[in-house]
Amino acid sequence: MFSSNFDSIAPYYDWLCRRVFGHNLYNAQIHWLQTLPKQQTVLIIGGGTGQIAIAVGQYCHPSAIWYVEPSEPMLQRCRQRLANSPFEAIVHYIHGTEEAIPPSLQCDIILTPFVLDLFPNQALGSMLWRLSRHHSPQGLWVHTDFFPTKQYWSRTLLWLMYQFFRRISNVQAQQLPDYAKAFAQQGYQLSQEKSFLQGFVKSQVWHHV
Repeated sequence: MFSSNFDSIAPYYDWLCRRVFGHNLYNAQIHWLQTLPKQQTVLIIGGGTGQIAIAVGQYCHPSAIWYVEPSEPMLQRCRQRLANSPFEAIVHYIHGTEEAIPPSLQCDIILTPFVLDLFPNQALGSMLWRLSRHHSPQGLWVHTDFFPTKQYWSRTLLWLMYQFFRRISNVQAQQLPDYAKAFAQQGYQLSQEKSFLQGFVKSQVWHHV
């Protein structure tokens, strides 16, 4: 469940990401998309303003995209971005958290781009459990996020980001959770991994054991 609120930062979010990280965050999010199976049902959690939805449509050729976003301004920007695009008809929007996903929905691919870092360990485990109920047994999970490093610059930047988003968006987490432990507890195993920014950002593909 999200307790964070990104409404106020929605108009500046993409600009802020590019200003600080260039195209590295976007490149990390799309890195594995061309390798994923086509004509699948894709579930995107916390996709923000919709850049990732366009990329999924272009590279994955999905049969359906379910777009879950708790921020109404973010969701509205996504709708505007996809309006009149070739993918508009296959996108289903959910304004809310993973708890608002229809109980019967089963997805082949789950994407969590820069969202799991918002959760302390216990909350992360609960969220992954809820999402796993909507994941097909042969499905893939693409997790892209910040990771801990020993480099001073990345540790300092991570601390600054948590302080900033705690004040602006009410992010409760104060440090990165143990992603690997949380995925393993839900029966997932790491398949592939690509590092960016000297390991500060990674994009991973997980599958059911």
